Amino acid sequence: MIKISDAFQEFSQLGRGKKILPAEIIWIFSKVFRTSPDKIFLNFDRRITPAQYQQLKTIRTKIQQDIPLDYLLGEAEFMGIKLKVAPGVFIPRPETELLVEQVIKNYSDVSGKNFSILDVGTGTGNIAIALASFLPEAFVWAVEKSPVARAIARKNIQANHLTKRIKLLSLDIEKSAVRLPGKYFDIIVSNPPYVPTGYVKNNRFEPALALDGGKDGQKFYYSLARLSRRCLKPGGKIFLEIGHNQAGPVKRIFQMAGFSEVKVMRDYNGRDRILTGCWTGVSNGKNYY
Repeated sequence: MIKISDAFQEFSQLGRGKKILPAEIIWIFSKVFRTSPDKIFLNFDRRITPAQYQQLKTIRTKIQQDIPLDYLLGEAEFMGIKLKVAPGVFIPRPETELLVEQVIKNYSDVSGKNFSILDVGTGTGNIAIALASFLPEAFVWAVEKSPVARAIARKNIQANHLTKRIKLLSLDIEKSAVRLPGKYFDIIVSNPPYVPTGYVKNNRFEPALALDGGKDGQKFYYSLARLSRRCLKPGGKIFLEIGHNQAGPVKRIFQMAGFSEVKVMRDYNGRDRILTGCWTGVSNGKNYY
């Protein structure tokens, strides 16, 4: 019979120019063997059953076919929080953690005062759940138009015991933004679709709905600007993820919409990634949209 160490070696040599990190192999093994990662190391000489080996072979084959590991295991991690994921839902990215960290940095010293956050396009619920977990004074409204994503987000909210602090809504901000209260939110946060339509086909597995930002990738920033002008309290802030080459155009969208202190910060790879701004309460260029 094959040992864990033998199977580990096989995974380390995927072939076809594909690479997998040792930590990812341990993650796979811990799921298949239903044990903690540290016990995988402690039991490297343990023999595995034919059924377990077949399960590992199936996963290995699907990885070679470029199917995302998160989909194969049904799980992703975001800000140290484990989340359910499934085909049809966008997989949370490490870059988005920076977006959440910026909100936390700006509001972590708020105590004794409740404040409201609107998470637009919540997907798995990763941003809403992380903010509710790290900001105990916050109440989060999470909106999502995809029924598949909403179902996953609901499970994740329940699993993290946050049903009393996160309100999940079915809503398309391009069509039904009027259903949200005006001048109500202190923060609007979003990782919207920002991939130009022509490049969406490069991602074969994740839903186009979560990726396609229109011809230039900027379509949803106009919608977010309109929404923010109506729903943010004067002095409220936006925190948005942007494409690495979109800083200039998106910054202008919000400046012309009446936002002040519009800034862009880079991610850990030195790429423009996060846009922030403050709603003045006064609309500039009202005919811009």
